[in-house]
Amino acid sequence: MEYRGATDRGKWKMKILHLLIDVRSSWGGPVRSVRDLVRIQRSLGIEVCVVSLKREGTVEEFEGARVMTFPPSFPSRFGNSSGAVQWLRENARQFDLALVSEVWSLFIQRAMSVLRECGVPYVVQPRGSLDPSDLKKKQKLKQILGPLFVRKNLEAAKCILTASDAESERLETFGAKVPRRTLSHPVRPNPPGNRQRLRAEWQVPPEMPVFLYLSRIDPKKRVHLLLEAFDRAAAKLPPCRLLIAGDGNPALVATLQEQAKSMACGKEIFFLGFQGGERKSDLLAAADVFVLPSEFENFGIAVVEALHAGLPVVLSTGVQIYQGIVAAGAGLSFGDSAVDLAEILVRLGTDAGLRWTMARAAATYAPHFSPERLAPVYSAFWSSMARATPQ
Repeated sequence: MEYRGATDRGKWKMKILHLLIDVRSSWGGPVRSVRDLVRIQRSLGIEVCVVSLKREGTVEEFEGARVMTFPPSFPSRFGNSSGAVQWLRENARQFDLALVSEVWSLFIQRAMSVLRECGVPYVVQPRGSLDPSDLKKKQKLKQILGPLFVRKNLEAAKCILTASDAESERLETFGAKVPRRTLSHPVRPNPPGNRQRLRAEWQVPPEMPVFLYLSRIDPKKRVHLLLEAFDRAAAKLPPCRLLIAGDGNPALVATLQEQAKSMACGKEIFFLGFQGGERKSDLLAAADVFVLPSEFENFGIAVVEALHAGLPVVLSTGVQIYQGIVAAGAGLSFGDSAVDLAEILVRLGTDAGLRWTMARAAATYAPHFSPERLAPVYSAFWSSMARATPQ
């Protein structure tokens, strides 16, 4: 993408720097989100470089962008990398804008200080890391470090970019006065799946309702709450299935599997592990309702993937994009109660007409998150944040 500065002295190609604490494919949402943004940037002709710490595991591909990883250094337990910081000191000035993902890493904090010293504008994308729910992790340490270090770096940012209005409203900035902007994450639909392929594999009749959980298995996702709700709902539901797709801590997965086995409806609950590629597309096609009961999600990429697949979605109010989805008629929400979730499962499991109506609303609302729609919005945003003149 070519753009003109305020003085209109010629044209040049914008250069954007992404700073992450982890670029492994297993890191989930943050990596997926950055990859989708890089795809848009590359399509616009923007030169992109991704810088992160080097950890064991498969490094994600970033649409042909340059990816640089640096080994951790003391104190490594706080996500430090002197090598990465030194590289930034030597190279930061060549970039017109830096996009900083998350906050709680010594490397990220040092990197923002370097950007400030070099006069490179930067935008902070906290990705939920400044939400009160997330700040409960290592709470005492964050209460000390926030006012001492985080506040200063946030105040120097061009703005804080959030993925939902709810995330913006709940931000804890430790007193920093900084502009805020909300832009949805761009999420592409998965390739169309085959509804019958997995149903035939699991011997699921065409008319049997299938509820799907498709996400990482983590305590904050509250899969135990979904199991409890399904158990409560089972007596009022016609024959149906609950599919749990995702991986996570083996001990937690084992505990959840034992919980399911102890329930009367346990034979109708299937733990599938991680599902990707064609299998993931087939899962979305085979399901009738998508459920995400998380305590906290600043966005929820899997939710949007379900909308793209034309699935009604059931969301906790902790999933911070729930309001728009519910208003569009594509989803139903609940708070923290398994009883409330059970009532919704019964309602959707017994009313095919309601599922059909919500499925149509989901397919209509999903383009709200499409990269094609969001690309010009992001392009204008990046240009407004970047330096006005080339260096």
